[in-house]
Amino acid sequence: MNADLPLIDGRTAADVVEKIRATAPFYVPEWSGGVDGDAGSALAGVFGDMVVEVLQRLNRVPERHLAAFLEVLGLRLLPPRPAETVVVFTLAKDADRSALVPSGTQVMAEKTADHPELLFETDENVLAVPSRIAALYSVFPDAAGGREKIFGHTDAWAVGGSFTLFHGIENLQEHALYVRQTGLFTVQSGVEIHLSGVPKALADHVAWSYFDADGRETMFGAGFDGSGGTLILTTGAGRPELGRSTVNGIDGVWIKGVPKVGADGTTALARVKDAVLRTVVGVGTRSLPTAVICPDLAFAGDVPQDLTVTAGGDFIRNLLPFGDKPMPLAAFHLASREVFSKRGARITLRITCATDLDVPIERVQGIGAVFSARLRGAGIATAGELLSRSDAQVAGIIRAPGSARPASSYLLRARNIREATAKAYYDKTGAVSYRSGRAAAPGPGLSWEYWNGTGWCAISDVADSTGSLMATGEVTFTCPADMAEVEVSGQRNWWIRVRLSSGDYGREFEIVNGQAVAAGFTPPRLGRIILSWDGTDPSAMGEPDSILTRNNLEWDDGLAVLRTGAVYRPFRPLADLRPAFYAGFDRPLAKGPIGLYLDLAEIDYARDFRPRVQWEVYDAGACQWLRLDAEDGTAGLTRAGIVRIVVPGGGVPAPLFGTRLHWLRAVLVAGEYAPTALGAGLPYRLRRGYLNIPRIIGRPAHLKGSILNPARWRSWRQLPSNSPPIARGIYLNAARALQLTSVRNERPGSGNGLPDQSFTLARKPVFDDQVWVNEFGLISAAELDRLAADAPGRVSRVTDREGRLSEVWVRWEGRDDLLASGPLDRHYGIDRSSGLVSFGNGKRGRVLPAGTNNVRVSYRTGGGVAGNLGGGEIARMRTGIPLVDKVVNPGPCGGGVVGEDISALYRRGPQSLRRRDRAVTVEDYEGLIREQFPGMALVKCLPVCDDRGMTRTGWLSVIIVPRTADDRPIPSAALRRRVEEFVAGHGANVVTVPCHAVVTRPSYVRVSVDAALVPRSLDQAPAVETAALVALRRFLHPLTGGWDGGGWPFGRLVCHSDLYRLLEEVEGVDRVASMAVTAIDEMGRRMELGEADEPARPVDPYLLVSSGDHRVAARAGDA
Repeated sequence: MNADLPLIDGRTAADVVEKIRATAPFYVPEWSGGVDGDAGSALAGVFGDMVVEVLQRLNRVPERHLAAFLEVLGLRLLPPRPAETVVVFTLAKDADRSALVPSGTQVMAEKTADHPELLFETDENVLAVPSRIAALYSVFPDAAGGREKIFGHTDAWAVGGSFTLFHGIENLQEHALYVRQTGLFTVQSGVEIHLSGVPKALADHVAWSYFDADGRETMFGAGFDGSGGTLILTTGAGRPELGRSTVNGIDGVWIKGVPKVGADGTTALARVKDAVLRTVVGVGTRSLPTAVICPDLAFAGDVPQDLTVTAGGDFIRNLLPFGDKPMPLAAFHLASREVFSKRGARITLRITCATDLDVPIERVQGIGAVFSARLRGAGIATAGELLSRSDAQVAGIIRAPGSARPASSYLLRARNIREATAKAYYDKTGAVSYRSGRAAAPGPGLSWEYWNGTGWCAISDVADSTGSLMATGEVTFTCPADMAEVEVSGQRNWWIRVRLSSGDYGREFEIVNGQAVAAGFTPPRLGRIILSWDGTDPSAMGEPDSILTRNNLEWDDGLAVLRTGAVYRPFRPLADLRPAFYAGFDRPLAKGPIGLYLDLAEIDYARDFRPRVQWEVYDAGACQWLRLDAEDGTAGLTRAGIVRIVVPGGGVPAPLFGTRLHWLRAVLVAGEYAPTALGAGLPYRLRRGYLNIPRIIGRPAHLKGSILNPARWRSWRQLPSNSPPIARGIYLNAARALQLTSVRNERPGSGNGLPDQSFTLARKPVFDDQVWVNEFGLISAAELDRLAADAPGRVSRVTDREGRLSEVWVRWEGRDDLLASGPLDRHYGIDRSSGLVSFGNGKRGRVLPAGTNNVRVSYRTGGGVAGNLGGGEIARMRTGIPLVDKVVNPGPCGGGVVGEDISALYRRGPQSLRRRDRAVTVEDYEGLIREQFPGMALVKCLPVCDDRGMTRTGWLSVIIVPRTADDRPIPSAALRRRVEEFVAGHGANVVTVPCHAVVTRPSYVRVSVDAALVPRSLDQAPAVETAALVALRRFLHPLTGGWDGGGWPFGRLVCHSDLYRLLEEVEGVDRVASMAVTAIDEMGRRMELGEADEPARPVDPYLLVSSGDHRVAARAGDA
């Protein structure tokens, strides 16, 4: 019995018996009526029960009348709704072709403890392709502003992480020009690098750098010689030397140029994107005068030499290039990667003989007697000791004692003295050399040689002022053009060698007058070797080993292009004009329909934000992007959905972003996503002291004030509403599946030609029904042709073996009822909940013709909450399809709702009649939403409340809560969007034109209880604590809490009395010793809920109670 219907007679059996007893003395005075157990009392009891049965039937008359009335109005029980999800098919690894997965393909979830075996069916065809996603990128072009961005998503996608489309953390875009010349660029600090044939823009708007030995990047100083069109890069003394690095897999010494970056973060890309190189760049280098370059390695024969130098630059041990007893053809090898690699450069070896360091300081030209005396007084007697002091130290020594002039005034004189000493400007007059004390003789002959790649060759233009290494001087020559690296004594480097080719440096014995006389050796002793080179001569300009550019994650060989005579643009901006998302596949996408599922996080977008996305595939053969006619289930990448495309042909892979793949892209042709730091993807945003009420239309706003006092709310600040989409996953070969099972060609019975015939289908509820009637012999050919033309596929003809027509099946049209059907309309009524199919009576709908098994029905059945499974639970194919290896649902299944019961229909029916599918009052809106969305647990409408939380006429705020098992259910953005669309289509015009309806979520307040309980026995303490926590969580659940299990209404906080009663009713609890209740809002603000302020406590109308963190302690009664 429906409690809302009137009760005609509410008497019970006892009431009837009592009435009989009261009236019995007037009709049967001989029966006392007061003795139980006698025949009269038994007969009265039987009669009372019979009367009650009649009264029960009488009391159901209003319900029966209501049911009949609702049936006349065409109201039916709402059937359950099937859960839906997205399933992804994977082909076998060795699959070499695509496989069609037709609509109706069955997949299943295995039976578990929570649910039985469940079948799902796809509701669309999909072509499963063997391609796999190999790369994902987003681009954000802005060549004019110099803020081009490329974001890689492949790594995040591969590990199942989320990523933001059109945005990211690390910008991978790089515009860079790399030049390699391992020989000429092998230099230390204090050098100039000359690049000829470079446009001035590459000097003015490009920052040049190099990598040191540790891989750190160091900037060059840059200048431009306009007369020769030469870029001059300088690295000063003291900077790290140029080191080897690997660029695009090529090892060598590289320099790098990138567009300069301004203070505002913009680059100079717009100023250099049109700069071109017309010829191969010439490369030259020059060592600056301040550079001091020492040899890398030295070998005397095969003996390695110690090249360690002192602070003054001298070898710590004298270097004997040919040993202490030089023999004929003795060789001295000297290596310097920096100097000897400079083909075409003029190379100088400044050699200081070790014996020169012992020269008395008086023989230094220009020192004078006064200064030499002061130096000797300071303990400086030789040239070597003088060179071990700095300019400042020497200036302090030569300064006159007691002089008023500062020591700095002597600094220039000290510098000249040290320079003359370093260059061996000594007094060398006289016929006898101070080195050996014997008469001077012609020096030995030396041969200076280099390695040309195949053998040692003489250096042709050597100028030697050292007297065969016996005097301080210089050896100069031009580095041969064919000089090459070679390995000497296991050390690979750039080597030269000098051989004792003639003469000698002494002998063990000399023959004098026929007698052997002891003679001795005077080998060269070197105290210092300083190298330098000069490559500024245009004739010494070399060609680079490599010219590479890096643009848009792609490498280009600029040197190869320039050698063909073509011009070359080093800096190329993105070709995209609009933001785009790229997906690269290892195999071509061909034909279709191909389903690409984008699992996008739910984001609330403004109503007027309608981005438009164009899907394109790259045709590498035609070098162009082809536009695809796509079914975009993502609504412009604003929600999760499947994009269905048909791709023409196959194609060859194209190299984009440095990867050769088959490319598909989504171009944002309309609308702008604005990257924001507000945490895109969150349905609401909490700030300290502020709350953002989520909503789905208008502009989001922060509302400032107390969460428990609606009168204090006011608009605070507008928030961005077009955050870029966040992808939680991207899946190929996707199709939508519903928790339904197909029943095909069921024969429910045969027509008898009588009016109002009906059949009940074998399974219920019924979805996607098709009823076919065999009208062979009952329909003319002209009418058949008309039906076939009006609705293709409505007529099906069957022929026998001789080709003669044997059956003519016509598909009839389904209606909820036949009230509006005409006498000739091929209509049938369908009650989807009960599976009842009814036909017309000749007035309302055509009568079903007589025949044998002349009715067949195809439909789908299923639905309910059992299909709301989690992600990954659908993992088995029920319908076998060749090449398909497995299936899975990457996300949860949702939308399954139980069917309506009769009591719910009785409640809904009168309201539907009153509302007539239109809403005017608050109750109308709430009722219509509940009727349209059976899975809605709570609906609360706040009239005259706008999207900023302000009172405003013509606005309506709707708070919805879905029925889920979550502790604090939150409606999805898709559900809020559907509710908003429904309200816009069924509300009053002041709300819907324009739409002033705000659909949002509740504001949860977590209620936490800290209680001390006294158990009846201390042995029960653990069980009491556990039971109390369970009771609190159950009682404070927003949907299933409260005393009746029906949840909590909006705008009500829990009272202390409720909690005391709840805890005292827990089994084993004697009493509640103490209790404290705290409410915590969504901003984390706490408020103690005292008993005294309960009556006057202000509560917001959108607030909803939820369970917080509880602490329950059981203790002894006397504690």
